[in-house]
Amino acid sequence: MPTTIIRATPQDAQLISQLGAKTFDQTFRGTCTDEDLEGVLQEFYNEDQVLKELNDPDDYFFVLFLEEVAAGYARMHLGGTVEEVFADKNSVELKRIYFLKEFHGKGLAKELLTYCIDFLKAKNFDQVYLSVWEHNLKAQAFYKKFEFQDSKIQNPFPLGETPQMDYWFVKQL
Repeated sequence: MPTTIIRATPQDAQLISQLGAKTFDQTFRGTCTDEDLEGVLQEFYNEDQVLKELNDPDDYFFVLFLEEVAAGYARMHLGGTVEEVFADKNSVELKRIYFLKEFHGKGLAKELLTYCIDFLKAKNFDQVYLSVWEHNLKAQAFYKKFEFQDSKIQNPFPLGETPQMDYWFVKQL
């Protein structure tokens, strides 16, 4: 089936808001209280917040469509604050890469991640890093296939009042 990857624009704010909220919900529902999850969704995935991010020329949202359906997306903020531990190189964080559950296992995440890595190489970045939940072993294995290394550096990532721990994974470009 044909895929297309596009850079989202401010006109895509509703799409990104809905896709982001649904994929985040599918990923984290049951790992924290419903109240905490709803708070995160309202704070980070509301249309006004997404529109603000899409209006930032350094914020890149790439959406992968399978035929006409938005299956998943990635977000990077070029020129943003770099985690101190990665600041010795020209680094960028892959802030988000999420797919709707019905599209898992179809090779689409591989396609989008490859697209993002190629994009960052073309922008002359030296490394990319991302945060992975300590209990998401499937995601960790996926990133390791792409030569991301687990730095073993913890990144506290609470969802509301629910404490959670991520680890920074890093890839040299």
